[in-house]
Amino acid sequence: MEQCDEKLNEQLQKLVEKNNQADLYFDPKSGKKKVRYQNSPKFKIEDYAYQMSDGVNLLEIEGVSYDLLLTLVTEVGLEDITTKFPSKKHFVSWLALCPNKKVSGGKVLSSKVGKGNKNLRGAFISASVGASKVKGSYLQSFYYRIKSSADGKVAKMATAKKIAEIEYTMLKNKTTYDAKMNLQIKENQKQQSIKRINKLMQKHGIEAKDIV
Repeated sequence: MEQCDEKLNEQLQKLVEKNNQADLYFDPKSGKKKVRYQNSPKFKIEDYAYQMSDGVNLLEIEGVSYDLLLTLVTEVGLEDITTKFPSKKHFVSWLALCPNKKVSGGKVLSSKVGKGNKNLRGAFISASVGASKVKGSYLQSFYYRIKSSADGKVAKMATAKKIAEIEYTMLKNKTTYDAKMNLQIKENQKQQSIKRINKLMQKHGIEAKDIV
């Protein structure tokens, strides 16, 4: 494993130097602190991921780990994602993170998920599990909202798809992860809940004074 890490480190160093990206500096204090597990790459994959993406810090996203960065770099290459895939829909389709629905006469005959890129798909699903455990985050809220109307497997797939879409958008637009998005979405969900409650109260003739 150490020899593999050394080879990967060597090849990635050559690649960023060849593409004139080696001077880009990744500041570990600029994002959220992530746990480096025993099987995580021993070299700093976050540095290479930052350089190869021309300064995009994907570790800002809840659930994204060093292992996912390594899988992205080795399976598709961060610098190629937005050129190989013209849209985020093409990217998640290639990952097989969305159902392949077969419809005939308005009836869904099959909605099985394809095989896709097995390694990368699995890495995104693992990221969705991690994201679901980050308290107060948008992705945790998204995960449990899906789980409330479906099962855990569907929620993991949907969250993995959402992470892939966020990553693609960040890489394409060279932007940071918008943490304020979490608060705005939560506020939107709150307002939608208030509207539903008001409609139910009006439907059944319930007034605020009737609620204890």
